[in-house]
Amino acid sequence: MAEENTPEVKQKSGFDFKIIIAGLIIFLIAMGASY
Repeated sequence: MAEENTPEVKQKSGFDFKIIIAGLIIFLIAMGASY
């Protein structure tokens, strides 16, 4: 079962990673605009 779940976990972690990066970029843009 572990081998079957591995691809799904990788996709989910990769998707969360993209959301975190996008959030950081938006946060930096917001901080830059506020100054």
